[in-house]
Amino acid sequence: MSALASALSAPVSPDARALDAGHADALLDEALAASFPASDPPAIFVPSDAPAPPSQVRERPAVRPLDAALAGLLADLTALWFRTKGFHWHVSGPSFRELHLLFDAQADQILAAVDPVAERLRKRNARALSGLEEVATLSPLAGETDAGLAAAEMVRRLLDDHRALLARLAAVRRAAEAEGDEATASKVDDWTDEAEERAWFLRATLAEG
Repeated sequence: MSALASALSAPVSPDARALDAGHADALLDEALAASFPASDPPAIFVPSDAPAPPSQVRERPAVRPLDAALAGLLADLTALWFRTKGFHWHVSGPSFRELHLLFDAQADQILAAVDPVAERLRKRNARALSGLEEVATLSPLAGETDAGLAAAEMVRRLLDDHRALLARLAAVRRAAEAEGDEATASKVDDWTDEAEERAWFLRATLAEG
């Protein structure tokens, strides 16, 4: 029997009643010290097969091919809008008025397509772009351009950009077909028609120059 149990279960004698409070406290302290030695801290038992706590880090779901293609298209349109608008601001020379107005009209049409592409991504429960860093990462059209280019060089640069954009649109169309997403495929047809018209105007402008 432990010292604490002995102390608590021993019969109370008349002599014990005569002990003063201080002596009784000392006996209790000794019994507690004997039962719980300071060198024996309590241990916590963890079974070896206990399940690990759930991780707080969630892996990002894989990006579907069509979502990746749409994100690239969104980046291309954003970069092309900015370049076209920049040429609108900086063009000069004998054809200034015509090109200033042409670039402005084309920039407005490109910008009008940006939001529908982003919304198409969101309707598919995918993430749209959220910063210029993503545009620069996803689009080859996002490189810096010399604002001092001659007017004809500006037109050529935009024509090359539209060829790249049309190739991207074709890739998005193929991805939409592969997934059976007819709504996206229909939208891509509209955006392709607009891009082809802009490219036509740019080609015709160069032919006249």
